[in-house]
Amino acid sequence: MGEVKNNYRKDAKKLLLQIEKARIELRSHKPSIGYVGERLLFTTLEKIIPKGYGICQGFVRNNNIRQNSTLSKQCDIIIYKKGKTAIYDSFGDIKIINASYASIVIEVKSSISQETFNKTLNSFERLCELGITDSYLFVYNRLSKGTLSKWLYSYKNNSINNEIICIDNYVYDWSDLEWLPNAIISLKSEVLFSIDYVPLDSSDWLGYMSYVTKDSDNIKISCLQEFLYKIKLKLELKCPEVDYLHYSLEDGILLFR
Repeated sequence: MGEVKNNYRKDAKKLLLQIEKARIELRSHKPSIGYVGERLLFTTLEKIIPKGYGICQGFVRNNNIRQNSTLSKQCDIIIYKKGKTAIYDSFGDIKIINASYASIVIEVKSSISQETFNKTLNSFERLCELGITDSYLFVYNRLSKGTLSKWLYSYKNNSINNEIICIDNYVYDWSDLEWLPNAIISLKSEVLFSIDYVPLDSSDWLGYMSYVTKDSDNIKISCLQEFLYKIKLKLELKCPEVDYLHYSLEDGILLFR
């Protein structure tokens, strides 16, 4: 088991080395760096998804909703259930997936700014309107708790015209914020923030928590292992259980209670 866990750490280092190499070699062509980041994660996920699922980049559509537009913004990675009507249309590597077959959407960033973070959350809002709530944000570069908190609190929710901010007397309704990504990972910071309910002062708060998760050698497991574990659980795959020992309020971001 220890060897398996060490492999996750090695794989995480390889991904970081490859994206760093791309930054050097392709420094004059930033869009290509983003593409490299997407393909690196795409290849990693391709190895773990079961036969009944497909993986692609493209769009999600839903004709069952009464809106002018039934198409999502472009998605970096879509994991979908295979079926006769799963793929509505395809254009080379780009596919349009019917929403009833789409299981997971992952947005991938080699690095991220507040502007791109806001655009990503906006994309997740659109996906939620189409019925997709299992979304993730994967960032190769550093992303600290302080920066993430600042961006979350300053983001303007377009659908309800309200800010994401911790307010003591706010009546929380999960359905209002299902568009928030299930987890946000920063590979270089070696951290995964997972959305969860956090007990505090006899109340349940919603927030992004960074769990202290250690292996049998008492060493914190790789955030890549945490991320892939969450993906496997969503796809109902059997996988070695990750034991979340406890959370730290110092490392977490409280949003609502």
